[in-house]
Amino acid sequence: MLAQLTLATLVAVVVLLSLRTRGSAPHGRGPRLLRVLLPAWRFFDVAGVPLRLSCRIGSSATALGDFHEVLLPTPSRHGLLLDAQGNLRLAYHTLLERLLSDLSALDAPDADPAELVSYELVVNLVRYHLPAPLRAAGEPYFQFKLSAQRGSSADAQVDEDVLVSGLHAV
Repeated sequence: MLAQLTLATLVAVVVLLSLRTRGSAPHGRGPRLLRVLLPAWRFFDVAGVPLRLSCRIGSSATALGDFHEVLLPTPSRHGLLLDAQGNLRLAYHTLLERLLSDLSALDAPDADPAELVSYELVVNLVRYHLPAPLRAAGEPYFQFKLSAQRGSSADAQVDEDVLVSGLHAV
């Protein structure tokens, strides 16, 4: 009973603060701290194309292994409050959507995507998520690809490669 009352009070405070600050940035320290604790649902109300980030690693361009998925889904343990892993996962996928948007906005067909800030951020994201045993094995190069799920067949989903990067140093 006490937990339900506490949750109801918290929801009421959040609703009142959001109504008070609608259309403008929240003022004061309290509303800013509450925005850190609760996810901003309105930023994720439009479903986009499901994106997959994969990478492969090797000692040279001719000796690269198979692609494996970088951002594997992880179950959330904390629910709505303080879901740092869930928020980080949403930020990763927002970065991938931004890269897709930046790629489609390139003017020249021969433009180098490596000059995009979002591309460099994805390179750093892949580098961060490389498994430690692969890095320690002396494999100095990696390559990533961004795939978009465009539909599904009767047996499996159909992925279209949007971008396959060049070689990058580990």
